[in-house]
Amino acid sequence: MTGGVHEHMRAWDPEEDNIIITLLGQLGPKWSRIVQQLPGRSVSSVRNRWQRIEKGRKLREAGHESKNRCQRCGQPKRGHVCNAKLKTRSPSGSASAGGSGWGYADEGELSSPQLSREPSWSSVPQEVGTREGALCHPPAGASP
Repeated sequence: MTGGVHEHMRAWDPEEDNIIITLLGQLGPKWSRIVQQLPGRSVSSVRNRWQRIEKGRKLREAGHESKNRCQRCGQPKRGHVCNAKLKTRSPSGSASAGGSGWGYADEGELSSPQLSREPSWSSVPQEVGTREGALCHPPAGASP
């Protein structure tokens, strides 16, 4: 699948942006290792996302601010990571404006006893209470 809009295309969540930024700082530009933490994203899409974030940062540092602003936080839009979206996540991990996916807020729903034992992935939705079974799946390499 090359460039442009496609049926599986989805917007970048601030959690994903923060994962990219954090892992890039820890690992350097090891895109194939970074993409392992971003299910549904390709190496090239992660690298391109970083390049867009970095280009926006460099333009802002040089004093070039776009007139386009984020509707949530008012920051210049180009290459920006909207942390206001992180603050508006519901316990289900969905942003109030329609975002989806498992977010850091969902991890708070799991108690430490649930995290310390080997999970039965079919029971996770009932224990968490905010997710359907199809959205709860083991991390890569975990046994079912």
